[in-house]
Amino acid sequence: KLKEYFYRELLPMVMKGRSRRAISKSFCRCLYESSEGLKKYAKEEPIGLGTTVSAVFLWKKHYATVHLGDSRIYQIRRKKIRQLTVDHKQEKNRLTKCLSSFPYQMPDIRYGRVRNRTGFLLCSDGFYHFPEKELLKSLLSPAEINSESAISKRLRELAVYGIKRGEKDNMAAIYLLCCRGLFDERGKKKPYGRDDF
Repeated sequence: KLKEYFYRELLPMVMKGRSRRAISKSFCRCLYESSEGLKKYAKEEPIGLGTTVSAVFLWKKHYATVHLGDSRIYQIRRKKIRQLTVDHKQEKNRLTKCLSSFPYQMPDIRYGRVRNRTGFLLCSDGFYHFPEKELLKSLLSPAEINSESAISKRLRELAVYGIKRGEKDNMAAIYLLCCRGLFDERGKKKPYGRDDF
């Protein structure tokens, strides 16, 4: 549903230079429709169904995060790590917000600027329980990553670290590295490290 929404609604809004308010309303409409679809499916199949949502949308030099639940989004830049989301849960890890399990709730939406060599880590609670922020920061520092294989290797190392410390929850993670200037207009690789931001 989010992929369809991106091409049908979000991309045209961004291309037309629509306001953050209009884009935020659009995000909320998309999540409401997704939530209703999940509820309908759960009723037809008689199952309990719900999901967390943590998404990053990038365009030009901007980002927007959309968040419900206890998955997280971190921003990593220049050896600094910042959690961009707030966990929606109470004591004993009980969720207070997610898609479909509760009546519809407004997502947290945040906007910001993207700078060159910025990383975004999107991860489930099983992934972030054990690694300390310092370990996440050192292994996922954008200055230290220069390929997709390096990203995969470091995410695997973090998952193994969690498993060795007894993590039993599901682990999912995506890392986005924002770099301008790595390729020229013909798709040829430029000298590494050129800063076009």
